[in-house]
Amino acid sequence: MTRRWHQIAPAGRSAGEANRPARARPAMGAGLLVLAFLISIPAACAGPPTVAPTATPDCREDGVIQSGSVGSPTQGFPIRYQVYLPPCYEEQTWASYPVLYLIHGRGGAESSWNALGHAAEIANRMIRGREIPPFILITPYNSAEDRDGTVLIEELLPHIDQSYRTLTDRRNRVLGGSSRGGVVAARMAFRFPELFGSVGTFAGGVVEGDQQTFRDWIGATPPQQWPRVLIDIGDQDLMMGETERMTEILDEWGVPYTLNIEPGDHSYLYWSGNMEMYLLWYAEDW
Repeated sequence: MTRRWHQIAPAGRSAGEANRPARARPAMGAGLLVLAFLISIPAACAGPPTVAPTATPDCREDGVIQSGSVGSPTQGFPIRYQVYLPPCYEEQTWASYPVLYLIHGRGGAESSWNALGHAAEIANRMIRGREIPPFILITPYNSAEDRDGTVLIEELLPHIDQSYRTLTDRRNRVLGGSSRGGVVAARMAFRFPELFGSVGTFAGGVVEGDQQTFRDWIGATPPQQWPRVLIDIGDQDLMMGETERMTEILDEWGVPYTLNIEPGDHSYLYWSGNMEMYLLWYAEDW
C-alpha cells in the first residue's frame, strides 16, 4: 500500500498574511443509564500525570465503555452517547484527561465508531501499550437536523465536562468525524475555534454552498486560534469533492493542515485501518 502523508503549509504564506487569500492548490483528483463492559487487551496502564496520566506498570485494568444520555430541550429527545474511560479512571481520581469527540456519518448511531470503527478498542490497546496518553473518548448520536453541531456544543459538551474529569482547554478538547460526521466536525471546529484545538475530517470536508461560510469563519479567527487540521480520505471515496473544497479554502487562507490519501473507499473498514494514525496525530498536541 502506498500512503501519501503530507504536512501542508502553503509556500510563501505566513500567519500574518492569512487575510490575503492565495491561489488555491490544484485539485487532488481522482440522567446516565450506564451499560459498561471491559475491553480485554493486555498491557500497562495510567499513572500520575503533570497534565494527564502517563502509563505505569501499577494498573492492570482495561478501559471501559459506558452508554449514557442527556436531555435535549432543543431536540425534544435525549442525546445518546458512548464514553470510553481509560484504564484506572475510577481509581486515579486526581487525574483529568484530554477528550476526543468522534461523530458518526449519515445513518449511524452513537455506537458506530466503536462497533464498526473499533475506536475504543484501538485506543485502549494504544494506551496500554504506552503509545499515547490516556484520554476520554465520546461518540455521540448526531441528529441530521443538527448540521453544524450546535446541539452537541450547547447541550452535550457541558454535560460531559460536568460528568467526567475532562481537561476543558481547547488544546485538550478535540474532535473528528467520518462522512457527514466529518462535515459536522469541520463546521464545529471552525465556527467555535475557542472550544476545539484539533479537528480530523475523515472523508468529510466542506459541502457545496458552505464555502463562503467557512471563509468567513476563518477570516474572523486569529491565526493562532485556528485548529490543527487532519484530513484523511481513500482515493476511491465518493466524498472527494467535499475534501477538495476544504483543502482549497485552507490553501486560500494559509491554514496549515495534514493530508493523507491512500487506497481505500468510504467505509469504517478504511477509517478503522487508519485509527492508530488518527490517535497518534491527536496525541501529538497533548
